[in-house]
Amino acid sequence: MPNIKYTLEDLRVNPGLKLPPFNLVIERGLVDRFCRATGDDGANWQNEAPPVLALTLGFGQMLEVISADDITVLHGSSELESLKPLEVGQEVTVETSLLSLRERPGKMGLSSFLNFEMQVTNKQGELLARVCQLAIVYSA
Repeated sequence: MPNIKYTLEDLRVNPGLKLPPFNLVIERGLVDRFCRATGDDGANWQNEAPPVLALTLGFGQMLEVISADDITVLHGSSELESLKPLEVGQEVTVETSLLSLRERPGKMGLSSFLNFEMQVTNKQGELLARVCQLAIVYSA
């Protein structure tokens, strides 16, 4: 993943901003670590990954892009539409777009609510999963 940083101002003036797509392989070790982290024994996930793994695939990129020293980023919510299985050994592409940004002043400073959509596709371009995530950003 390229090391790109956006300020909240960058995001305000670029509605619909698309982050650079990135490729990754759904590796056996990734599936095993995810299962351990979620308390799943992994017995049902030998050839496929748990569908909820898709929730994690683009979130790190989203955090990287909007992280800065003077802000705090919190996870607000997630929605997952799982269309096809994520198979172990499969190469996927994750594309992330900013859907909307709204802001609200508060006692602690400005709060920004960023809605991102991540689409996970296979090498054939088939949509495997769509994830919508809300990031809540506090800046002083």
